[in-house]
This record gives sequence, C-alpha cells and structure tokens, in this order.
Amino acid sequence: MDFLPYANSYDLANYGEAQGPPQTQQTRPRFLLVPLNSDAMDFVVNLECNAHLRYSYPMDPATNRPLVALDITFSKPEKREYTLGCGEGVDIFLPNEVPSHRSTSRISDLHAVFFFVEATGAVLLVDHSRNRTVELLNCDGCTRIDFKT
Repeated sequence: MDFLPYANSYDLANYGEAQGPPQTQQTRPRFLLVPLNSDAMDFVVNLECNAHLRYSYPMDPATNRPLVALDITFSKPEKREYTLGCGEGVDIFLPNEVPSHRSTSRISDLHAVFFFVEATGAVLLVDHSRNRTVELLNCDGCTRIDFKT
C-alpha cells in the first residue's frame, strides 16, 4: 500500500469548500496522503476507522480526477504527531492483512509516525516498523531528507 504526500504545486486552500476538513492556520503544516494504488484506497482511506481524516474533493485540478485522501494537519498545538499502524489507538489504521495479497503486509502495531517539529516547521517521518520497511517515494516539488541508517 503506497501513499504520496500531496501539497506541492498549489496550496490546499485552492480547493475551496471541500467535503473534508476546512483549511486551518497556514503557519502549521498540512498535507494529504494520497493513495497510489487500489489497496491503499480500499483498505486504508475507505476504512470507517480512518473516516475522521478523510478528505474528498470532486475534481483534482492537477489530474482532472476526483481526489480522496487522508488529511494530515498539525493546526492544533497539542497535536504534534500522527501514528500509523495496526495496533489499538493509532491515528491511521493500516490493516495487517489485505485480501488481494497472498501474504500479510507485515504492518507493525506502531509502523510509523509523522512528527511535527515546531522549532523548524519540519514534519519528520519516523520508521517504527519491525523490519524498517517504510519507504520514501519521490515526488515533484517535495522537500525530502532521506532516512538516516
């Protein structure tokens, strides 16, 4: 299941009134996790337990297709991280088993964390997976610092 952070070529505010959460303070980070394949859409974005983060807009101006993603916003000062995994209490639930795969996807209870560093304004992705399986994908216009090994 692959996702791409999405907030590069134009500001999310350009979407206007979306069905998802409204645009919040511009001084704190916000991005969308856009599913890159059907498993990511079907088994993460469309899960009811992730509905509180679902963002949808009828037409994405960059692709001319509907946009459905997970909205990650650090607009509230007390919310400094988003956890991903298959354990109880995570912010974004990732199922450990996907019916279209013959084996499990090996998702850890706490697989990864997006962490906001207020002093620098950076959002860090921390890999907590058992086998260090979190991968970074390239995207146009993204500022990216690879994992330190």
